[in-house]
Amino acid sequence: MTNNSFSKSATRARMAETGEPYSVAARALADSAPEATSAVPVYPPSARGGLADYGELIVFCERMAIFTDSGLTFLQSFRSVVSYTEDPILKEAFEFVIARNAEEVSLSEAIALRPGAFRGVFPELMRISEQGGGFSFGEAMRSMAKLYRTELEMEKRSGRWR
Repeated sequence: MTNNSFSKSATRARMAETGEPYSVAARALADSAPEATSAVPVYPPSARGGLADYGELIVFCERMAIFTDSGLTFLQSFRSVVSYTEDPILKEAFEFVIARNAEEVSLSEAIALRPGAFRGVFPELMRISEQGGGFSFGEAMRSMAKLYRTELEMEKRSGRWR
């Protein structure tokens, strides 16, 4: 990830400087980070057939991995990341997932209700992570970022990417 505010080394440096625990330092850096921009242009939903932007999904997954690895819960991480997205489909989906979770719907179930935002196997990976299926949320997020990068490259090669 290119944004140094979210790196483990920046978090460790803040810990050394302030004496804060890792999760507190990571949360403080996340809260104070400047708005990040995606290396991939964000196109309006109408130009993408109502689907979320791959660039935004990749950034989302990378940030979620860093936040959850730092000790934040998936929902705390989700709430932190929602303020950084510019994609209207993802922004609405994030707010929807947070609201459904408050109604005691599992995160994976809420995510599955927004297939245009969370493409591919994302809901299934979240369900497996929630059930302790052998890998952490951070690992699931890194896997999804890698998958989304591959899918973006495939779209570019096929000429579907604008």
